[in-house]
Amino acid sequence: MKAKELMIVLGIIIVLLIVIIVAVNVNKGKEDEETPQTPAVGVTEENKVEEFVEVQEDGSKVNTSEELKKTKTIDGLEISNIRLVENNNVSQVVADVTNPTNETLGDFPVEIIVLDKEGNEITRIGGYIDRVNAGETVQLNASATSDFANAYDFEIVKM
Repeated sequence: MKAKELMIVLGIIIVLLIVIIVAVNVNKGKEDEETPQTPAVGVTEENKVEEFVEVQEDGSKVNTSEELKKTKTIDGLEISNIRLVENNNVSQVVADVTNPTNETLGDFPVEIIVLDKEGNEITRIGGYIDRVNAGETVQLNASATSDFANAYDFEIVKM
């Protein structure tokens, strides 16, 4: 009888351990469900904090760098109102190109050199500045199929 009683006690202990393990796992799952996980502003899927990015409700990323937004000048034209947005791994640079002179300027290709905070090149993208009459403003649009929304600044050079 002692062996039979020992087997019964061991069986009861094993059943209790299984019940405890299941209860702990079920309770842990409920805690995870009750704690909503909201992504922080500027955090990507890779959980990488991007200093100059604000993530919108639709998942697009808008650059917030004040340095990037500063007015640039190329060949007498002013590049201002600069916006950098990434959506579905396509980054787009949009800017106003104003001709403050008394002559028609523009009508040339440009290269936009995207820089990080340390001044290192992230990427280069091509663009084109249309002909801009004296005192007028046109729009510059350039895009690339990569995510460089966390850029700090850019340079623009005539090709």
